[in-house]
Amino acid sequence: NFICSGRIRDVEILDDNHLRVATASGGLWEMRKDESGKVSYKNLSDDEVTSSWSGTVASDPFDTDIILYGTGEPALRVGAGLWRSKDCGESWNHIPLDGGIGLSAFDEMEFTAIQGKVWTSGSDGVFFSEDSGLTWDKKKSGNHPGMVVFPNQPDTILVAEYDRGIYRTYNGGLSWQLLSNGLPTENFNRIELANCKSQPNIIYALY
Repeated sequence: NFICSGRIRDVEILDDNHLRVATASGGLWEMRKDESGKVSYKNLSDDEVTSSWSGTVASDPFDTDIILYGTGEPALRVGAGLWRSKDCGESWNHIPLDGGIGLSAFDEMEFTAIQGKVWTSGSDGVFFSEDSGLTWDKKKSGNHPGMVVFPNQPDTILVAEYDRGIYRTYNGGLSWQLLSNGLPTENFNRIELANCKSQPNIIYALY
């Protein structure tokens, strides 16, 4: 377990004094700094979440007490699916995906700027929720390590599929287009994606 213990899978900055951090094998942590500058640390997932392997974390921007925590790390560790808290991590509910089957490992999860709408991707597909993660619809099969959300366009996202390329949907996952125009077409595996929130149409892809 030691080879995974020191890595960070995801960092969420709620404000300058409040962070949530998904660690590779140590669960989900919260860090807060008080007015005196003292920093406190709390493990949010220790008591009820049945896996310490982390994939990603996302908090609802309209209610940051609501936390979605995707466990497992693709290619390394199978987790225990998706977990949801509505009380800042004091208690958790396991959320089934895809007919009751949870993703074996999560890579990305991101809320849009439209209340309730959130996307997630990982080893078993791409999923979308319209109720802050209570229920989910599968939008694409495959292993997807990278994802980009356009905050004000909740039906438009990019996903990177392992060993296949980058796909785009404009219609909430009803149809997908494989992108080309200068992108590699062979001899690659994992692809990571990122965009800037202030300029979301600028996309970075790491092959």
